Amino acid sequence: MKFLFIPLFSGIFLFTSLYGVRTQSIVHEKYFDFIKGEFQNISLNNQGTLQLAPRIKAISLLPEPIIWDAVVNSQGYIYLSTGNNGIILKVSPLGEVSNYFSPDKILTRALTIDSQDNLYVGTSPRGRVYRISPGGLPEIYFNSEEEYIWDLISDDDGNLYVATGSPANIYKIPPGFQVEDKAELWFRCPQTHLTKLAWDSNGQLLAGSSPGGVLYRIENKNKGYALYNSGAQEIKNIIAKKDGTLFFSTFTHDLIDKNIEPLSKTEYNYPMPTYSVTIMEEKSNFNHSNTPLPTIKGASSRIYKIDSDGFVEPIWESYNFNIYSLIPYEDQSLLIGTNDRGRLYSVQNRSEWSLIQQTPDGGELTVLIPDPIHPNSIIAISSNPAKIYRLPSGVAETGLYKSPVIDFKQIVKWGNLLPTTGNNLTSLSTFRTRTGNTEDPDDTWNSWVDAKKNNGDWKIISPHARYLQYEIAFPSTNSQIKSKNEIKRMRVFYQSHNSAPFFESVHLLSVGLELIQTPAPNRNIDLKKFLEEGDSYKLIEDRNPRQQLKQLGEKGLLSVGWKAIDPNGDNLEYTLLIKKYGDENWITLDEKIEESFSTINTKGFHEGNYHLKIIASDAPDNEPGQELSGFSVSKLFLIDNSPPEIFIKEYEIQGDEINLHFSVTDKNSILRKVFYQLDGKTHKSISPNDGLFDSIHENFTLVVNKLASGKHSLFLEAYDELGNSGIFTMSFEIRN
Repeated sequence: MKFLFIPLFSGIFLFTSLYGVRTQSIVHEKYFDFIKGEFQNISLNNQGTLQLAPRIKAISLLPEPIIWDAVVNSQGYIYLSTGNNGIILKVSPLGEVSNYFSPDKILTRALTIDSQDNLYVGTSPRGRVYRISPGGLPEIYFNSEEEYIWDLISDDDGNLYVATGSPANIYKIPPGFQVEDKAELWFRCPQTHLTKLAWDSNGQLLAGSSPGGVLYRIENKNKGYALYNSGAQEIKNIIAKKDGTLFFSTFTHDLIDKNIEPLSKTEYNYPMPTYSVTIMEEKSNFNHSNTPLPTIKGASSRIYKIDSDGFVEPIWESYNFNIYSLIPYEDQSLLIGTNDRGRLYSVQNRSEWSLIQQTPDGGELTVLIPDPIHPNSIIAISSNPAKIYRLPSGVAETGLYKSPVIDFKQIVKWGNLLPTTGNNLTSLSTFRTRTGNTEDPDDTWNSWVDAKKNNGDWKIISPHARYLQYEIAFPSTNSQIKSKNEIKRMRVFYQSHNSAPFFESVHLLSVGLELIQTPAPNRNIDLKKFLEEGDSYKLIEDRNPRQQLKQLGEKGLLSVGWKAIDPNGDNLEYTLLIKKYGDENWITLDEKIEESFSTINTKGFHEGNYHLKIIASDAPDNEPGQELSGFSVSKLFLIDNSPPEIFIKEYEIQGDEINLHFSVTDKNSILRKVFYQLDGKTHKSISPNDGLFDSIHENFTLVVNKLASGKHSLFLEAYDELGNSGIFTMSFEIRN
């Protein structure tokens, strides 16, 4: 049987034998099929391959819920700035957490450490910078007139740069600065906030802004250039590589604190297209480019790359979640921290990226920094809940992937699970399934059951149901297998229970119609559709011939058409029967009809009221004895091939006028219309004496005056509701 629903997955396949119920399969093989599932130490690349994720280990649980920034000193101590209370936390290399400084401000958004391990803390509102020397007490270092301190950065000479908001300024504070000294205003711009600072490979200061999302390069005091206007709400992160390449990410504030489902049904458009924009460097204090790259609908955050020649291209884009943190990662890739359930993504380029790990407790990955104690490790810090994780080198020992709930639209019988992998499947420990009949798994679902391995097949032994989930358990990599354990495709085989066909409608028309089938012409395939269509095979599927009905002129024909549905999508064949009203037995007119249409010749039938019965059978797609059928009985219809009869009761000629009284009678049908024609001239209609055509017998009166002397002819024609017609002719003479 074939299954009538539009799959949300990569594909649906049918396997047909000469007889019997069709076996079907649902396939997961794309990124969008797998990403809707649950990940535990499992990574997923953009080609749809599942494998063990990099290791992740929780180091510390933090007492404050929101972490804004973090820095590490030369001894490996981590300092974290927090929200709500603005407390600075200190974490030892062993993971011990303590309150280090409480500046009595709502927000502490900015931290930096100079080469002498002096810690600088920027607070908001009423922006202020504190300095804490190693072993010393906090001191007020700089009082700004701006409301916010967003970022801090120092240079090799010990100068401190302070990025502010409301208004957007950058101050340069030299070593030995005293709180009563006046800070040097280094750069200002028409944005509201300067949110992020970084150094490029030439030692020039980079600054990202909000709300316009402009990236600036500041060469000297009051000399800055807008490298790029992203059109986003904020530039969140900036990375500068030694070869002159820049990366920066944007941020959308509208998504904060909203209950938005990450990775929704919106399809991703990766790999991203390439755009090139030349950096404009006019000789002015600042310059805005007014040609931002196109924004893709549904995108939330975007990562841009500016190469050493100044060309800009987007390399990755998130949908319905934000990029919070960004640092260089292994193999020249970027590591991305998001608010998408604490997920980490690795991006090599536009066409090569992966979901590489997910924190066990979710949240927003607000900070990513290199691990000061373990050179090949990354520290990941989350908010809501606030935790510190370490990503050491190597992959996790075990992993677990749980698929999204698959809806089969009806209760089905399960076959095998068929994983496609690059390795011997014996290295994978278990496949499990569970089934149920509610959309969300609850206590009414069946328990998880291991798929049974038999001769290399994985048999689903969960009870029949409408919904199914599968689970894949990955063990550690087998040393005897050189490549990684990975799953590239999962297929679930099933059969639908055979259901009887049913009828939606039956239509009758008392004229003859002939079914004409015109072969569908070969169609050209539009290149754009070929490139955009997810399932390209749809473009070359066989097209059904065009079916049209041609009216036949022969009398006594009845056309019947019907619409039948088979819940399993089986091919159907039909039997057509007829029975006169009041009789007990049906008479078969035709059987094994393939089309849902037939024309019946009613000549020779006794006139009267009849029913048609159409039986639909799914025998073509089921074994003998397993076929099912349904039927529908038409409305009552009349077979009447006899014409109406016209009877002249009397007529009277007076002068130039004739007065004619006549009646029209039909054996079975209601009369519909009557015409007369005088001397071969135009037909004119005439109504019954009571004005209504509502009976098989009607009386008429026809008065024609102003007739010329001489002989005349009169032609009468009457029609019943089925189109049968009777005629009467007469001649008369007017003598004046």
